[in-house]
Amino acid sequence: MQRFRPLWPRATVRPRAPATAGVPRRQLLLPVLRTGVDLAGVADIAQALGGNRERYLRRVYTPQEIDYALSTPDVDLQAARLAARFAAKEAAIKALGLTHLGVSWTSIEVVRDALGQPILTLHDNAQQRARALGVYSCSLSLSHDGPFALACVTLLCCPDPSHSLFKSTTR
Repeated sequence: MQRFRPLWPRATVRPRAPATAGVPRRQLLLPVLRTGVDLAGVADIAQALGGNRERYLRRVYTPQEIDYALSTPDVDLQAARLAARFAAKEAAIKALGLTHLGVSWTSIEVVRDALGQPILTLHDNAQQRARALGVYSCSLSLSHDGPFALACVTLLCCPDPSHSLFKSTTR
């Protein structure tokens, strides 16, 4: 019968516990990565636009999002742009963990920066949730091709609220 020997010789000092041993978890301030992804059907958005168009647009999208999406005369591209923004809102809801809490569609907004890159802007209770999570950095990726629009939201959260990207601001 073979006996197993310890990994360290008896004459040497045993390895020390990590520096974080005994430190309460809330004091470690380890960053957390949160992700949300959503796929939206462009035809579904086009169908929603066919009904009471103005009411649907005002309920789901902000004026800036509507202006951007409708800035092209191509109706198919309009629906694709709106579908991508709808997918971004859904992905943000998932990343923020708001699926069971409820949130206004217009409290999550997709805007474009000076280079044309999409940026997520949060308002009201979505902004409060981001502050509570300590969102330090936010990344948004949008894509639309054919019948589908896709959005991916990635949030880097730091438990220290002073590092939050979403400070208290008003619209």
